[in-house]
Amino acid sequence: MATINIGSIKFKWKGTYNALTAYTVDDVVEYNGSSYICILASTGNLPTNATYFEQMSQAGTNGTDGTDLTTTLTTQGDILYRDGSGLQRLGAGTSGQVLQSGGTGANVSWTDQAGGATEVLTYTTLSSSGTSSSIIETTDWSTNGFYKISIVGQMQTSAGAGSDSARNLNFRFRNSSGDISDNNQWKVGFNMYANESHSDVQFGANRDLNGTSLLQINGWGQHASRNMGMFQADIFAPDVNNRQTMFHEYYNNSNDADPYHAHYRNVFSTNDSNTKTGWKIFNSSGYNLTDGFYVAIGHKKS
Repeated sequence: MATINIGSIKFKWKGTYNALTAYTVDDVVEYNGSSYICILASTGNLPTNATYFEQMSQAGTNGTDGTDLTTTLTTQGDILYRDGSGLQRLGAGTSGQVLQSGGTGANVSWTDQAGGATEVLTYTTLSSSGTSSSIIETTDWSTNGFYKISIVGQMQTSAGAGSDSARNLNFRFRNSSGDISDNNQWKVGFNMYANESHSDVQFGANRDLNGTSLLQINGWGQHASRNMGMFQADIFAPDVNNRQTMFHEYYNNSNDADPYHAHYRNVFSTNDSNTKTGWKIFNSSGYNLTDGFYVAIGHKKS
């Protein structure tokens, strides 16, 4: 009976092609990413020589079919996707964003999570020496993507601001020319204040409909000899005519023998039609803003 060598009737993997190796029929080698099978025994003939080898599989083109993506994915956080013509790179989104499908026939993209996203734009801690008498914020509403920016502050004015008017913190919308202080702005609101003994309790209305006075965002409680006051406000993106509105409230109290507590709620609006560039918070008497903090937070829609 004839003896059959099982090894001679199956492929024999020989690894990467070596010109010094003697290859026999059915040896399989790898060469430049492709695989070849020997069909005629020889030594020193390249696998691309069809007399001695036949190609079994062909290497792809680097960076276009998934074999080598180092030329497509270049940065940590990159994601690979396919558009209408081939594989493409999607760079990392901003922190907190999620990947969103555009559906069949559309590309994927990064988007803010449902419910919107917030971004801390400014956080300033005010020491006992504080900052200057003003905080000026600059923003481009046409590109920042925010429908509103919230500001919160808790601060005092530096020692020496003796009168009530010297303690006040004030607000101005700004355009490319600087602070808006003409009569194209209005304030309406209400207030309540009372002393702790309840011997003096008052309710009132605030209004300045010709824009002649300063728009106060906190009043007499801001001096270092008083207790700490606080304010918060939502500044909304300008409308199509560049008009802008802010909803605002503040609380403060006094250190008198029978202390007062005050709560104010106001709406500020400007009919100025110039492009808005930000806002200014300031002490009109020139005293530093001290001992507290100021934060601005942008809000984007979903």
